[in-house]
Amino acid sequence: MHDLDPAAQDEAGLSGAREGHLVELFERAGLDHVEQTTLAVRLRDRCAELLPPPSSHIDAVAWTALGRA
Repeated sequence: MHDLDPAAQDEAGLSGAREGHLVELFERAGLDHVEQTTLAVRLRDRCAELLPPPSSHIDAVAWTALGRA
């Protein structure tokens, strides 16, 4: 995003915005057996809205975590 607009605000500072951070938060909250997985998504439709054709795809990653109290 910063390549298009260096002043753009992004989610880099939010909780869970980096790999492993959700696991850290879950463990700090006292959850056990915390597992992390990743979800890969393709942002083709959004890129088509924002960029002139032909646009390529942009891969993004979302981290998920599951823990038990």
